[in-house]
Amino acid sequence: MSNAGRVLVVEDREVERRAVSQILKAEGFSVFGADSADKALGYIEENIDVVLSDLNMGDVSGMELLQHWKRQRPETQFILLTGQGSVNSAVEAMKAGAFDYVMKPINPDELIHLIKRAVDGLQKDKEIDNLRRRLDQKFGLDQIIGQSQQMKDVFAKIQRAAPVDSTVLILGESGTGKELVAQALHHNSPRKKGPFVAVNCAAVPATLVESELFGHVRGAFTGATDRRIGRFEQADNGTLFIDEIGDFELGLQAKLLRVLETLTVTPVGGHEDRKVNVRVVAATSREMFKMVEEGTFRQDLFYRLNVVTVSLP
Repeated sequence: MSNAGRVLVVEDREVERRAVSQILKAEGFSVFGADSADKALGYIEENIDVVLSDLNMGDVSGMELLQHWKRQRPETQFILLTGQGSVNSAVEAMKAGAFDYVMKPINPDELIHLIKRAVDGLQKDKEIDNLRRRLDQKFGLDQIIGQSQQMKDVFAKIQRAAPVDSTVLILGESGTGKELVAQALHHNSPRKKGPFVAVNCAAVPATLVESELFGHVRGAFTGATDRRIGRFEQADNGTLFIDEIGDFELGLQAKLLRVLETLTVTPVGGHEDRKVNVRVVAATSREMFKMVEEGTFRQDLFYRLNVVTVSLP
């Protein structure tokens, strides 16, 4: 079964409907067809991701289909097919909730790109909804999280920070969902197709944290029988979530700062720098401002990590 998305093609002209369906099937979409709006409504319970509908059909227009469908399935993405003389109607349909419209004659590449964007947008909305539900369970709230001003602020900050490739520092007690927030930042960012790698430094022996993050070469220390790739290299082109960064000793803090400044890592026992393209999201349950004042956490590293702060209640 295809994972590209489920598309319903609504077109009263059979030749055009079949042609569009073949184009989409070749791209891996699961495709369904209907020759009228009435028949299209029969698919409303079939978890359709995108409805691709002709704007001008027989008794019921694409605009009317859009309105009927959206009342029951507001999350479904609608793309309307229109001729040159119906552009104004297509624009009105977008105001009514359509995702976009495509001019006839159809450009296959343009159509495929548009449908992929629609499916991606739908997936993003689902991930945000899922995050809300999971955070609701995590925080044990009796009400919808969106009604809490604190959580509204958290979600707003996630949505603003996700597309920006800056470091993020998440502050919160243990069990408040810091890794969940890091996952939300990753999956709603341009890096979402890359790896999401998490490391909890509190769970790694202090003597091995450097190797865990940067890797090591064979013979670097007792027990290092083979070369090991560290978490930074594993997360290349993706996101690295470093939990309990407040536990780092000062020497390791200096090495992490160098990695963030140069975007290179040097494995333990090695001499060759390796380039990495990683977004770092760090988290801690400790009082970082107090640690900076006391000199137990480097101020320059703190400011490098603290480009965006998400504080969990």
